[in-house]
Amino acid sequence: MFSFKAVSLIALVAAGQIFTAGATQASTLTHGPVFGGVTPATGNVFLRTGQGATVQLRYGTDPNLTNSSLSRSFTTDASSDFTKIIPLSGLAPETTYYVNILVDGIAQKTAPYPSFAIFRRWAARDFKFVVLTDFVTTNTLTKSYPTFTNPSAEKPAFVFIGGDFDHRNPKDCTVGSQERRASSGLF
Repeated sequence: MFSFKAVSLIALVAAGQIFTAGATQASTLTHGPVFGGVTPATGNVFLRTGQGATVQLRYGTDPNLTNSSLSRSFTTDASSDFTKIIPLSGLAPETTYYVNILVDGIAQKTAPYPSFAIFRRWAARDFKFVVLTDFVTTNTLTKSYPTFTNPSAEKPAFVFIGGDFDHRNPKDCTVGSQERRASSGLF
């Protein structure tokens, strides 16, 4: 009877290792979208995933992405730090495009979706933009700061980030800083 229990326990442990060894955690979006290289008919979207993945953009002119288009599929891998710049073409000038990123077929954003605008070439216009640079480094935040909320209230046409974010993932006292940036409408 003792040997039967020992064999059963070993069999259960081995079976557990077999089941967990094949399990992989799904990749997710870690950075992006960041829009750039926008012309009257094209644009580029930068993104980064946590590990190798197939990435694709769902984009369109409807804020809810109804009747949207899909970009080609691309793969992120370690050789490019899991980053990809996805080109979009055939865009219309004077139009706002909304974007959702698919990582391994799973949507990474929810409404309201990030957006960018295409301008007509050489058209004179008034617009606002924001420059963010040289962020302060802190280990633990003890209160919330309006770093992204205040610029968002200006409704800028674009935001230029000229400095560097703190890459040490400081702890936030309330809502995660990634979520706050996303909810500000700037990112």
